[in-house]
Amino acid sequence: MNEIEDILIKKGPMLSNELKKELISRINIEDYNARQRISRAIKNGKIRSFKNISFNNNVSFVYLESHKNRKDFIKILKEKMKEEAKSYFYILRSIENKIDINRLPIYSNSTVKPLKGHRMFKDLINKLKLENIIIEKNESNQVYYQLKHKTDENNNIIKKVTAINKIEEIIIKDVFGFLSKINFVAYDKLKINSEFYKFKWSFTTPSYILPMKKYIKEQLQPGFIIGDILLKNVIYKEDILYFIDKINILKNQKNISKFAPFYIGYNFEKAAFNELKKNGVIIINIQQFFSKKYYETLKNIFEIFIGAYEMLKENPEKIIKLFEKLEKLEGEMNNIKGESFELIPAYYLSIHTNYNNFELNKTIKYEGKEKEIDLKAINNNNEIKIIECKATRYEIDIDYTEKWIKENIPLINKWLKNQDFYRNKKIIHEIWSTGGFSEDSLKLLRERKESTKKYQINYYDYNDMYDLFEKDKKLREILYDNYSVEKYVK
Repeated sequence: MNEIEDILIKKGPMLSNELKKELISRINIEDYNARQRISRAIKNGKIRSFKNISFNNNVSFVYLESHKNRKDFIKILKEKMKEEAKSYFYILRSIENKIDINRLPIYSNSTVKPLKGHRMFKDLINKLKLENIIIEKNESNQVYYQLKHKTDENNNIIKKVTAINKIEEIIIKDVFGFLSKINFVAYDKLKINSEFYKFKWSFTTPSYILPMKKYIKEQLQPGFIIGDILLKNVIYKEDILYFIDKINILKNQKNISKFAPFYIGYNFEKAAFNELKKNGVIIINIQQFFSKKYYETLKNIFEIFIGAYEMLKENPEKIIKLFEKLEKLEGEMNNIKGESFELIPAYYLSIHTNYNNFELNKTIKYEGKEKEIDLKAINNNNEIKIIECKATRYEIDIDYTEKWIKENIPLINKWLKNQDFYRNKKIIHEIWSTGGFSEDSLKLLRERKESTKKYQINYYDYNDMYDLFEKDKKLREILYDNYSVEKYVK
């Protein structure tokens, strides 16, 4: 065993410049000779380093093969990346924060399109995979990343990620619903998980208020509201450093539209709050922007979305209590009721039918196409229901109905037939719309319901639901209080 290996055995993984200092201190050699010894040890395979990942200042992360079995290996790697390879640190931290694979680029300081002098997100991900630091895993036919050496990874990641995505969208829509009412942002132009100047953001939307807009060759050009949302109990300074990096990169670009950065979260540590404030970021604390009641309701919805199967089977009354709270949110700028509507058919099926296996907001992918299933339910009669849930104050038009019948249903059916578990089950497609259907839509739905033999089609408007819930007075009350366009007429 040589001096270098002995140092690593006693001190653990470290950066090469730290190893160099230890070596100089121990055997009193020159800086150049210490660097040469470390370089030879790496080439000879006596110590390890990541060949595909570059750290700042020409340093490397060095370790022994046996170190990979240490529980703190990934923790040490992250600490060193935070010092000398921040772009990788941000990605690893986001993976630990259970960020959806499609939204990971948001929480990094790397680009999604080429920008001179900056690395692209996909290249960093590929290098992390090449070094086996992260791996792709599959749960319920959905892909996510996991830290290779993480030994305490939770189960049901996809359920957690899906629930987080759902809550994020509710909050973003509610915030910008309010901002559009005071003309701070353009109405109906909000984009979620979108791009602005080579980077990915949780949300972007144009703004025509005076400090933002400008004229170029007599053409009015809007500014943009851009920003991110992070749902953690406490947001620490480390969590938002990537965002500050993104903002600072934009500030140094020429010919870029004016922009105002926003950051949305539950609760900000003082250091994180001050860092955002110092950099001119508009901070939205959800509890302060809305109310504590709104915040608590979101937490309840999050728990339900994660544990929908167990809750609908063991404690469905919790869903009733949730909707009782929603009734009291009248007047809040919120999309909570609309985004929670799928819980209504889920509750009905769990209490009044033999359906006993439920999944909410499941994203499927087939033949390069993607579709979210609002509610999937299975019973003991070898039947599976796929329910499209639309809580709107307007009728579903013919365009939407045609897309549902001609695009969504065929894609879902192909996906189901490709899964052994679903292949031989009877498929029932349903669409529940509180706002009802246009005459053209109803005509098409009736025709397809009568003519379709390979699977079944059902459709329900508000009145149909009210009739369906005849034996459940409480469910009728919830439907009326939360989703009635006008008073139900028998």
